[in-house]
Amino acid sequence: MSKHTAHGVCLRRSEADIIEVLLVSERHQPGAAKENGRWELPGGKCCDDKRAGIGCCAEAPEETMAREGREETGFDISARNLLFHEAKRNQEHGTEYTQHIFEVV
Repeated sequence: MSKHTAHGVCLRRSEADIIEVLLVSERHQPGAAKENGRWELPGGKCCDDKRAGIGCCAEAPEETMAREGREETGFDISARNLLFHEAKRNQEHGTEYTQHIFEVV
């Protein structure tokens, strides 16, 4: 599999007829390069090695999203539809990867 990130969009309508979005907050990590505590969609990387090549991943994007979503939220979630994907490049290391955004249930 190619190197990728995968995140899920989970929406629900509340009893007050308000649309709610499931987000997660990053844990504070001293010395982290990126901003701590920001809110984002649940999901993550298939491969933690930022310098690894394109073929470092053993799982499909749907599997990455389900695993990372479960780790970050405690919910068993699965991909329903692929909403968006785009080729990206890590600005620090120059490695290429694909970002996937799924509708999840």
